[in-house]
Amino acid sequence: MPMIVTLTQFSSRRDGSTFSGLLLADGLAAAGMRVHVIFGADGPMVTTYAEHGHGVEVVPHKNWLRGGGVLRTLRNALRERRIVDTLAKRITASGGDVVYVNTAASYAGALAAAKLGLPCVWHLRELFADVGGELACPWVLRSWVRREIRRLGTRLVANSRAVAENLLGNTDAAVILPNAVEERFFIGEVAALRAQARVPFGLGAADRVIGIPGTLRPMKGHRFALEALAPVLGDDANMKILISGGVGGDFASDLTAWAATLPTSGKIHFVGEQSDMLPFYAACDVVCVPSSSEAFGRTVIEAMAVGVPLVATRVGGIPEIIDDLQTGLLVEFGDTEALRQAVQRLLRDEPFAQTLALHARDKALREYHARIYQERVARIIRDML
Repeated sequence: MPMIVTLTQFSSRRDGSTFSGLLLADGLAAAGMRVHVIFGADGPMVTTYAEHGHGVEVVPHKNWLRGGGVLRTLRNALRERRIVDTLAKRITASGGDVVYVNTAASYAGALAAAKLGLPCVWHLRELFADVGGELACPWVLRSWVRREIRRLGTRLVANSRAVAENLLGNTDAAVILPNAVEERFFIGEVAALRAQARVPFGLGAADRVIGIPGTLRPMKGHRFALEALAPVLGDDANMKILISGGVGGDFASDLTAWAATLPTSGKIHFVGEQSDMLPFYAACDVVCVPSSSEAFGRTVIEAMAVGVPLVATRVGGIPEIIDDLQTGLLVEFGDTEALRQAVQRLLRDEPFAQTLALHARDKALREYHARIYQERVARIIRDML
């Protein structure tokens, strides 16, 4: 009988956690294990996981660190405890031998594993809100949260040293397992595909394109980037900015409305959520990741794999990926002059930009290829058992 891994996947949106979780599930299946996925909410990726041959179901539960003061945080944790029995029953019904909790947000998933006496891999992917992350926890409860994570996780995994340090207080308590890039992103010579990739976005061969990938959320730094790059747009008639991410929600609406007031608004293209980001990267001359906070930086390694020169902010896990002046350029968040100069340097000095991109692609192939990630996940489970 194959080992059965129950994967508790809190998010079902098209985001870094779900894409990494899908790679994880596919890798475990390739290693001879069966994967049953329990999502915290319904969403588009539920169908995608099923199409990949994994068992899927939805058992609603929420983020235990979703905001508020001490009492509210404790109430949130108590509410998540109430779903434990339901989760435990579904894990038992799926025949789970191991529970793999694919987010720090899923307290209920880790508690359900403990209730059943099953080994639990707890994969930490987020940061506390004090550094711009998504997990809100009053300082007075921080040590309790850390103790709970350490208590419930048979094996702790973090996608960056920044996450391990922030959530656990040090990097020794967790295995550092960076996120990964699918094989198809390693396309070889990106310039050969650029003209074709630009057609769906209404871009021409003569356009110079700066891409800002990811989702439209405050921590992604879009205003900072647009303020920094406005002079670049004004100096070159062919310069355009391409921005991915769903345009629904208050923040996205406010951002697009603000961008429409800029003198260069006609050169800023919000292209919406992309089910496949590969054409987006291939369409760009330079990729810019201007985040104020990043637990890891999935868009960074995707751009590296495709072979597009990139500039990113020196926050969270990004400096663990980019070697400044070797595989990309790093700037401080909020330094508009530094960001503008870095982008201009890559646009004006093509030999330098291509050297960085080549080194970045080589690093992505060595360290962030999906095959490496999947082999390490399977090894973590086997070693734990």
